[in-house]
Amino acid sequence: GSVRVYDPPSRQLLCHSRYSSGGSSLLWAPLSLDRSASSLVVGFQDGVLRVVRLEEGRSQLSLRQSHTLRYQLVLVHACKPHNKAVTSLAINSEGDILASGGRDNTVFFLSTEGQYEPIGFVRTPAPITTLTWSHSKQLPQCLLVCCEDGSMLEVEAPAKGQFDTSKTYHLEPLPCTARLFTSIKDRLRQEEEEARRAAERERKRKEREAIKQ
Repeated sequence: GSVRVYDPPSRQLLCHSRYSSGGSSLLWAPLSLDRSASSLVVGFQDGVLRVVRLEEGRSQLSLRQSHTLRYQLVLVHACKPHNKAVTSLAINSEGDILASGGRDNTVFFLSTEGQYEPIGFVRTPAPITTLTWSHSKQLPQCLLVCCEDGSMLEVEAPAKGQFDTSKTYHLEPLPCTARLFTSIKDRLRQEEEEARRAAERERKRKEREAIKQ
């Protein structure tokens, strides 16, 4: 796996960093978290989460190539909040909570203040596809969690130190509202097929009556 950062106007590669596992999600940290706009949050297939910062400095493209790049990705923090691939990342508008969703049916919350300390996690009915924070200024903020099975959860943002995590990071009492959306595409297709067959039967019936006459 690797992370590459390009300069779009010149189409030049700025830096390149390799990792032991393939990347599965990436988020460029907003200004609310990093005023220099140089931090990236990267999720990997093995459940590892890395925060890296783009800094000016010489880096080698590869061991086989002598070409050097102007920038390098410096590791700021690394942790493993998931047992499977990290599929989605989201930072709230205040920039103080990072949420990560994975294929292990969990959403993990970390406090971005200081050393990215863990807050805890909640379980979901299926692997996560998308995480989105509410943009409302009303507190508490909520995280919208979309899952592969069509379910959607609205999870209230946990506060740092709100729950006792001395024994487990599972935030079981965290307020959460769940909804399930089902696709009607298959039913509509079935109705269209039944209507087509009925029209075909009616056409053949009229042809038979015309022949008898």
